Amino acid sequence: MSKGKRQPYIEKTAIDISSAKANLAVASKEYQRQQMLLKDDNTSQKEFEQAQSKYIQANNQVEALEVMQIINNLPAREDLRNAVDFMSKVINSNSKYLQQKISSADVKSLENGYVYQIFYHKGEEVRAYSPVMTIINPEDVYIVFYLSKEDLARLNIGQTIDFITPDNKSLEAKVSYISQRAEYTPPLLYGINSDSEISFEVHAKVDYSASSSEIHIGEPVKVELR
Repeated sequence: MSKGKRQPYIEKTAIDISSAKANLAVASKEYQRQQMLLKDDNTSQKEFEQAQSKYIQANNQVEALEVMQIINNLPAREDLRNAVDFMSKVINSNSKYLQQKISSADVKSLENGYVYQIFYHKGEEVRAYSPVMTIINPEDVYIVFYLSKEDLARLNIGQTIDFITPDNKSLEAKVSYISQRAEYTPPLLYGINSDSEISFEVHAKVDYSASSSEIHIGEPVKVELR
């Protein structure tokens, strides 16, 4: 025999190549469709990555079979060298794809801040798109309180107010938001800090640092208007 493989092997590989190319055509169309949908935010990143992965796998399958067919038709003594060259090509191709996947898995927070709560620890399985921790931006820490319609006229955006912590420390905050819509006073507060059934929500920003702040996220405070 002057060839590396007999005719039945060559014929079967040819059939496999035709089938693989048909699968590649389908995967290519779906990948292109997902690319267009992703640009318009009409698909999820997960669906796009799945289509991309299937396209790469289908393309690799076609390349592998085509190289195999070339090897089938080569003199037997050249088979080993070409097989090694082919394996090197496949490894390099998959290596680039895996490196892209690893890079995309390197998640970074869009904002600087302090870790407030951790939902998963090392060794625990995390479901796709599940948060692993909560980060607090010190620029977004504020106290929330409610004012009656009568007291609303005493407050303006940018005004400084005083509040007292559970440790009886008096601190300052600056009003950053006043709701324009009246709402029912939360049951926990009605009858304690206000005799009004209707109130307006107010936010006041505070200076916060996880290492030196005298307030703690989530603790109740008492607000005093100047």
